[in-house]
Amino acid sequence: MAYTSQARGWFTKEVADYDTPSKRERRARAQQLAQELGTTANRVAIAWLTNQSFPGIAIVGPHRADQLSDCLGAGDVALSAAHVEWLNNGDQNHRI
Repeated sequence: MAYTSQARGWFTKEVADYDTPSKRERRARAQQLAQELGTTANRVAIAWLTNQSFPGIAIVGPHRADQLSDCLGAGDVALSAAHVEWLNNGDQNHRI
């Protein structure tokens, strides 16, 4: 179970605790994929958690109804194995 599945808002705003070069790159990949899929980076992050090779549960902690709606929409995001791999590693030569 991922109890910080939204990384304290990292996919929607700056959070100093999560601000490292590698995490900024991962957030950028989530934002890019979200744009291509017509969804949000937050939904992509939650979908990534639930699309691993092992069973997973994303525990979310929204503060507002719109945040809850965004989280629940992650169930509609279909990630391929290539999407998950690209989010993990960001191979620059790989097109999603």
